Amino acid sequence: MSIGFSSKFASLPTPYPLTLLAGTLIAETLNHPNLMLRWPNDLVAPGGKLCGILCESRWRGSEARTVIGIGINMRHSQSLPEQVSNLQDIGIELEPDKLFDSLVTAFEHTLLDLPPANRVIQRWSTWSHLHSGTEIRLSTDHLIYTVVDILPGGQLSLSRHGVSRILDEHDSSIQLIKEPHHAFGH
Repeated sequence: MSIGFSSKFASLPTPYPLTLLAGTLIAETLNHPNLMLRWPNDLVAPGGKLCGILCESRWRGSEARTVIGIGINMRHSQSLPEQVSNLQDIGIELEPDKLFDSLVTAFEHTLLDLPPANRVIQRWSTWSHLHSGTEIRLSTDHLIYTVVDILPGGQLSLSRHGVSRILDEHDSSIQLIKEPHHAFGH
């Protein structure tokens, strides 16, 4: 199932963690204990990726025009890779129309009155295992970094041997070095 939202913001704060907000809204709408948000734009379940999110904003003067694209795997399909999960396999039996209506309602209410960035990150963190002190490997240089913080725009603040690095959602993909003990089970 693919869903797209388009919105204009007269005063979208910059930076703002819109991708993290979208992932949080989807996780909260589905509200299942076997869901986890993976930075920056995936919702995963046992078996693999369940949902992907892409957000793009273009500015015209002080107005932001934003598009949010969401792809959710509803049911098992032979055409999907093995590392992919779906709602049916984790026991979420929702008709596409009902899920669509629920997501539209969640997004409409939230996009009309954006929560502060620190609140978005706090809500996102309850669905994620990525926290300060987590060790990750970047796909670009294969080096190990430690997560210091998630910044107001949703970027990762990293450290390696005392040297800081800021990772934007478009920069690289990450791999956890050590999976948390209870990765799933919100």
